[in-house]
Amino acid sequence: MSATRPTGWGNCSTPLAPAADDGCESNLTTCYGTPCCTAGQCADPHPDGLGQNYDDCDALGTVGTASTYTQNMAQEAATAYALAGGTIISGTCNSGGGLVMGTSNGSTCATWCYAGNCPGYVYVSNNGTCYCPGTSTGEYTATWK
Repeated sequence: MSATRPTGWGNCSTPLAPAADDGCESNLTTCYGTPCCTAGQCADPHPDGLGQNYDDCDALGTVGTASTYTQNMAQEAATAYALAGGTIISGTCNSGGGLVMGTSNGSTCATWCYAGNCPGYVYVSNNGTCYCPGTSTGEYTATWK
């Protein structure tokens, strides 16, 4: 859709720059009050695991199943969390072979795993170092969808 949407319509997702808008718009009155439809179906907002939600047109991920997560989902979760003054970072987890997307502001780092052995797990550290989330209690802060 164009930048000027008809009244009552909203943007489901906003791809990160420099990507163009993906055209995922929906009628705000028919999708649980939030803008997200794909193929005529409404999608629930995705929880980022740390108290915020983000909307996109992907199905919710299943924790532990890498095929249900994408790098874009991790970027959107990181953007939704957006540590104050934080910057988006990305990298590879050596433990578990997972890829991560995180936000860091120098003293705090949050990482969302979307591949390897830790998809759907998120870890927050407060010591200035980014860590990969694991797959057992104590190795992650929360799970995300």
